[in-house]
Amino acid sequence: MSGLPLTALKVLDRARFGYSNPTEWGYALEAWAIAAERGLISADQARDKMTTALMTMQRLQNDPSQFAYGLFYPYYIVVSPSGDDIPMPYHSNYLELPSGDCALLWASLNVVEGWLREKNYIATAQLASSIKTRINLRATYFTQSGFSYISTVPSKY
Repeated sequence: MSGLPLTALKVLDRARFGYSNPTEWGYALEAWAIAAERGLISADQARDKMTTALMTMQRLQNDPSQFAYGLFYPYYIVVSPSGDDIPMPYHSNYLELPSGDCALLWASLNVVEGWLREKNYIATAQLASSIKTRINLRATYFTQSGFSYISTVPSKY
């Protein structure tokens, strides 16, 4: 299991929308920290969930077909057409690289890295930091006709 959250378009039909998005990854990481702070799960359980998800993100970053120009794709398939978890997510056919989604993930990684360091989960904090470091939002910044823009990046850039 990848540890990445599943977008829930229809909860009882996992195959209907078997995707996950980098923004959701960040939300899940922060939700686990919050759940631990509220006593709903232990800090160790939160760390374990984070470690699984972060290791998947790192594997995606290390695969040039799944991570391009320092950015994740907008949607990753996480379940099979029958609704079962797949061993390793892969990006959908929607290929524009989303600056906003990656920026929100970066911010969440920053928050979670701090929480992990505060709890002395150094190895997982370093994993979050290494993923965050490889996200390159500069790829989305450009100037045209005297105006500056932040935009999506076509993967055929």
